[in-house]
Amino acid sequence: MQRIRAGLTGLSLVLIVTLLGSLAYAPRSAAPGPAEPLSELGVAPSPGVPRGAPPAETGKSPVADRAPEPVHTPDQVSI
Repeated sequence: MQRIRAGLTGLSLVLIVTLLGSLAYAPRSAAPGPAEPLSELGVAPSPGVPRGAPPAETGKSPVADRAPEPVHTPDQVSI
């Protein structure tokens, strides 16, 4: 019984220390996000895309329309 009590006491102490540590390192206030996330990263938008342009279509791949090229093995190559 004494081992169980010592184990639970140790576990609760670790829990309390972890909780106090996370509270000590938690941010004080939630700051609003940057107005321009790209500028914060130091990245400029592409000059070819106008501001406010609709996103490109997804789901269609220009490569999917092409037929795959046949694979030639050394036995099939004619000289």
